[in-house]
Amino acid sequence: MSNYTTEAQLIQKFNALTEDWTRTETMLIKRELQKYLGNGKNKNTRLTLKLLHSLSGHARKTKGEVDRIGFKLLRYGIFYHKGVGKGRGIRSGKATPRPFLNDALERDIPKLIEIVSSNFADRAVNQARAQIK
Repeated sequence: MSNYTTEAQLIQKFNALTEDWTRTETMLIKRELQKYLGNGKNKNTRLTLKLLHSLSGHARKTKGEVDRIGFKLLRYGIFYHKGVGKGRGIRSGKATPRPFLNDALERDIPKLIEIVSSNFADRAVNQARAQIK
């Protein structure tokens, strides 16, 4: 019975760490996006503020364990990220990418990888211990 408690504790710890990573990452992505904001007086800045407020992160669970992490934002965010808009297609040469998503995620994905790999390593060790006893 104590083995189940240990497994449950590991899942609880994993959920807490991944949810914390998601909250932190959402904040960091918003901070990256804020770098591209102007003085707030033009139309594009107002759209970007709407984009900033629409950005959210979520950790989804299946059977009580986080198995997916996602980020939600206005569709405009993808166009903004790629730097495209009216008269500025990707291949037009006029696009100015604003990689606010890539900058944050590429920097912080290794932290998430460490959380996930550590969780499953701990659980594998506990399974081995349970079988040895």
